[in-house]
Amino acid sequence: MGNPETYYINQCKSAIEKQLAWSESSQWKQRDYLNLIELLNEKTGTALSLSTIRRIWKPDFGGTPHPATLEALARFLDYDNWLAFKKAHAPTAANETLHPNPAPRKRIYSSLAITSLLSIVLLAALALVLGWINAKERPATGQVQYDPTEVSFSCNNAVTVGVPNTVIFSYDVSEVKADSFFIQQSWNQFRRDRVSPANNTLTSTYLEPGFHRAKLIANDSIIQETNVRVYTDDWVALVQAQETDEIPIYIPAQQATQSGNLQLTAGDLSQNKIPLTAGTMVAYYYVNEFDGLSGQAFALETRIRCDSILNLSCPYMALSILGENDMHFIPLVAKGCIGNISVKLGEVIKYGKTNDLSAFGRNVYEWQLLKVSVQDQLARITLNDRLIYEIPFQQDIGAIVGFRILFSGTGAIDYLQLSSPVGDEVIYRADFDA
Repeated sequence: MGNPETYYINQCKSAIEKQLAWSESSQWKQRDYLNLIELLNEKTGTALSLSTIRRIWKPDFGGTPHPATLEALARFLDYDNWLAFKKAHAPTAANETLHPNPAPRKRIYSSLAITSLLSIVLLAALALVLGWINAKERPATGQVQYDPTEVSFSCNNAVTVGVPNTVIFSYDVSEVKADSFFIQQSWNQFRRDRVSPANNTLTSTYLEPGFHRAKLIANDSIIQETNVRVYTDDWVALVQAQETDEIPIYIPAQQATQSGNLQLTAGDLSQNKIPLTAGTMVAYYYVNEFDGLSGQAFALETRIRCDSILNLSCPYMALSILGENDMHFIPLVAKGCIGNISVKLGEVIKYGKTNDLSAFGRNVYEWQLLKVSVQDQLARITLNDRLIYEIPFQQDIGAIVGFRILFSGTGAIDYLQLSSPVGDEVIYRADFDA
């Protein structure tokens, strides 16, 4: 007899894939699984591991995930819990049964077999009793038992400047009953360290600036969070020679500013012993305080372009407006590649696979004047002084804390300006004069 949950797990995976409207799951790459993990975390508050998601999405998966994992998958689909999902997806067609039942066969048992069977039953009953007694002392696998008032989680240098930067976490999970504990720097599953309930300190190195919400995790459940602010003194370039590079190379703005632009050249990369390949990515960051300007009410404009050094099939560049709680994300890409992008404002994500994002397809090797204004929960995106997209949203990303402008290969920023919603008060401006 197979696992009775397999039918429902497959139904759940199909429903999630339909909702995401991505490519076939058999074609998913690691970044797709990580994106799903982030979406699950944002919506349900449950941080699933990369290995868990990959295992569940295997075509031949026949196991039973932790109850907390099943609950998160059900809540992602807007069901109250896993039981509610199962009730809504119970098989109804005659040929849609969980387990085919073969015709019963007549069995003949010997006295020895009966005696053995009785022994097995008695042993099983004893095991159940012992298990019940033991279960009173410990939670079931995957279950977390704790009182939030008895859990502590903080970082000693919650506001720090410069990258890379080491943050010292203090925690106390001595009263939490769970199988395993982790501290995760932010949403990224790769930035997770296992910790012991017998200890109370962990040092963790942050590789990217920004406002990070670190998470204290028991099994797959977030039980506490704390904020970590990693600021920059000035603009800084983070360079990855390949997309898979874990640790970037840091180049300060002074080395990347020339002719009034913030721009790294092939010569700059060579000077820093960074190979220029088809997978090279350059991200310019500036993270600081902006008088508490809300991500719900602002105007931003910048002039950017990619460099045509590499012969890329789908060159792109993207603006991220970083907030305390989340971020806005606006990409520009070569015209033939719009199906590969997504636009994010607040909690709303528009995928190129299921939405017409053709307005974001441009010749990215030419200067593009990109403007984003947000007011009254409506984002207006203007490109070269022409309104190209409007997105209403509800979720506040919090106070603006910085910007990231990402390029495939290398690229340049002419200027960036952050203003009040109607543009009458300039909060910050960078012209990159040498």
